[in-house]
Amino acid sequence: MMWVQTAAFDTDKPSMMRRAAFLAKTICGNAELNAAFKTIFDPMTFIMGQPDNITMMQVYEILKRYDYVKLIGNDKELQKFVAEVDVLAEKQTRLRPKFENSGHNKVNLMPQRYQPDAEVLQEMYDWKSKESQRFCPKGIDFFAAGGSPLALQLDKEGETWKEFDANMSRMQKRMGEIDWKENIAVRWQRVLLELSKSRHPSNAPYFMTGTAWGKKDLNAALASYAELKHDAILYAKQPMSAECGGGGPDDPIVRGYVEPNIEFWGAVIDLLKTTQDAFSVFGIMTDEMIALTNDMAEEAQFLLNCSKKELEGKQLSEQEYRQLEIVGAVFENMTLSMMRNKDEYFEWEDIEGADRKVAVVVDLYTANGENVPREKRAVLYNAVGPADVIYVVVEIGGYLYLTRGAVFSYREFHDACSAPRHTDEEWQKMLETKPRLGVPKWMESIIAPVKMPKDDDLIYYSTGC
Repeated sequence: MMWVQTAAFDTDKPSMMRRAAFLAKTICGNAELNAAFKTIFDPMTFIMGQPDNITMMQVYEILKRYDYVKLIGNDKELQKFVAEVDVLAEKQTRLRPKFENSGHNKVNLMPQRYQPDAEVLQEMYDWKSKESQRFCPKGIDFFAAGGSPLALQLDKEGETWKEFDANMSRMQKRMGEIDWKENIAVRWQRVLLELSKSRHPSNAPYFMTGTAWGKKDLNAALASYAELKHDAILYAKQPMSAECGGGGPDDPIVRGYVEPNIEFWGAVIDLLKTTQDAFSVFGIMTDEMIALTNDMAEEAQFLLNCSKKELEGKQLSEQEYRQLEIVGAVFENMTLSMMRNKDEYFEWEDIEGADRKVAVVVDLYTANGENVPREKRAVLYNAVGPADVIYVVVEIGGYLYLTRGAVFSYREFHDACSAPRHTDEEWQKMLETKPRLGVPKWMESIIAPVKMPKDDDLIYYSTGC
């Protein structure tokens, strides 16, 4: 699939365009072949986004206005045909390397897809200076452009590129023009942008109102973003510089608590419904997928209901507390159900290989611009590390409790362009010796030291008397 999407037909090469015309006529001019092709193409469009380069269907629509035999054998006729393709490509293609070493416009059998974050990354590096002042973008650039004030603040810290503000303003305007409901991938990105903005109602609990919680939200959004790019790597177009004690409350009872982020849970429910509707339309929804999606939607709705009650100062019911107590096991079973074949049963301990761990890695951007010194040319990796433990003080029933949960661990690092691209297995091996590799500097202020102080009951549980 990756080869089919990247092996392009350049419009400035007549021999290539004759081949493109032949493929378009062969596939799209045959009803059976065209239908089979669309069973792959159409669902991919709704899931991953619109094609960025010209498609075979678009070539065929133009081709229908020409005599095919005359076009193949006559250079002038071919030039007229190519000119029409070029006009369409200039309007459609949004992601182009700043340093083009092949044809400006391209046709693909199965083009890679446009996603808004790629446009931001493409524009957030310095390609104009003799020696690049910002040779590689950052994952946080997308969230800054998408409207997160905290992401923008952290992104600008220590920034020396003089064109940063102008380019960021342009990308913020561009992100305001995106239809965030166009396909599943951009809906996922919209969910993450919503999370990164940390917009909470006035009655939100105290712990959600500070910068530390905003960093937690941004960190989680970036980690899920890394997971999205990992899943979409074969289909979404990758940007690149160049081609190629006594008193007090009773002893605490184990209670669950949901982060009451109403906008986030609402966006999750909308994403699940849209996914299910789309899969049903394209006829790729199985009974197992229907059951799984319904289960996930029910859990999301439950978490939304809990959030609303918490914000209203209402106590959760005993049944709701029991459901929260097992929520981890519920989602584990959902994950396992996606990995099992029919009539097959196994537990998480039986999973082998990279799928067993949450840590994944994806090459997000290739910084190989002609104005980037050779020794600085690198690949930007986004990754997910092992889940971090998070401690939060929350109010339950009028008392404050120290609660513990898990949170995504976002990672970002560079490696040489000449090195082979890292796999999930290699990344997980790297983490064995460098478990904190790639943690953003802006997260350091809210991360406790790796070597925690020894527990002291007199410190943690004394009334101070």
